Amino acid sequence: MKKLISMLAAAALCAAMTGCSDDGGDIPLLPFEPSPESSSISDDSSDSPPAPDYGDVELPFAAQYYLKGESDNTVTACKALIKGAEEMDRSVSLRGLGISSSQLGDLISLVVSTVPELTMVDSEYSYSTDKNDTVTECRFNYLYGEKEREHIRRELDTAADVIVGAAAGLSDFDKLLSFHDAIIRKCTYTDRAESPYTAYGCLVEGEAVCEGYSKAFMMLCQRSGIDCLTVYGTATRDEVTAHMWNKVRLDGEWYNFDITWDDPVSSIGRDYIGYDYFAVSDRDISVNHEFDETGFMKYPDAVSDSENYFVKNGLYITDISEADSILLSAITDQLSAGSRYVQVKCSSDEVYNDFIEREFGGSSKNARIFDLLAAAAYAGGPSFDSSTYSVSKDEGMRIVTLILEV
Repeated sequence: MKKLISMLAAAALCAAMTGCSDDGGDIPLLPFEPSPESSSISDDSSDSPPAPDYGDVELPFAAQYYLKGESDNTVTACKALIKGAEEMDRSVSLRGLGISSSQLGDLISLVVSTVPELTMVDSEYSYSTDKNDTVTECRFNYLYGEKEREHIRRELDTAADVIVGAAAGLSDFDKLLSFHDAIIRKCTYTDRAESPYTAYGCLVEGEAVCEGYSKAFMMLCQRSGIDCLTVYGTATRDEVTAHMWNKVRLDGEWYNFDITWDDPVSSIGRDYIGYDYFAVSDRDISVNHEFDETGFMKYPDAVSDSENYFVKNGLYITDISEADSILLSAITDQLSAGSRYVQVKCSSDEVYNDFIEREFGGSSKNARIFDLLAAAAYAGGPSFDSSTYSVSKDEGMRIVTLILEV
């Protein structure tokens, strides 16, 4: 019998599905596949006992969701990998479970994306197969030791508990809004940090890329009893790049959340929090996001708009006759809240085009928006310069962001 030893060398195991480039875009997502460099040595361990059943391991919701309908052996293998990684075991037995090498890569992808507390797994793993080419053993490397692991876990638990505690008693929608805003205020998008691909990097170090954002958001949801998944895919701005975001179930319906893209790296301002990707349907997010399913990670459809941020907050324009009243109300509300950023969303391309022409058409000083700014200034409240403004238009998402001078 032969034992095949294969190594995966990626930027980071927990980051092998996503990373970050210098221009702020994520680097390509890589599946967990062995590198071409493999060697074989004789294996005398064919009589080793089979893997235990790991019945004491409780899978998080996301892992349960992705593994529904899979065999008991596959579920056991996932539990074995989770327990082994949590306990920092060098070797995890998968003997007798019938897991192929390609399935192992998909299972590791599932594990590191559904258990955000796993921050210690290194960028390399190896595995052994038997004569039937099924995996008998998976071996992990770790970034640091037991004492460091405990310290990092305590810090991560504390940071998460503070955010979850601040949202106690709120509705699920408002909890998600609180988590969304807390992550954006706390974290800066960068790959030049110690742990940018982890929830720890996002919630404790305050520096992360999309994987860290999405894992942190899922961790907060898990601790609040809200069903949340991480999603692998690509996103397109100037170019197609790998990306990770979330799907969350609210009131029985699934919605997309992209916390990273609501934390824009732009000239708008460091205090800006966007809501463009807060509870959006597949129809909307597919304008610039594409889903990438793995062997085990199949995503639920998101077809509803009822819990969308703009719909829930009266900022959703379905008829051009509503535009003036919705925009004026949004301006006064945001000024009263101490914000100079006003966002509204249109229900269709036709409404969006009519809205742009109605509010911002005409010469620079005759646009209808100046009448609304004057009305907002006349209504009282915080003072601002009603004679000038800036505007950001997202035609794909049909969202207009107005930036006031306060």
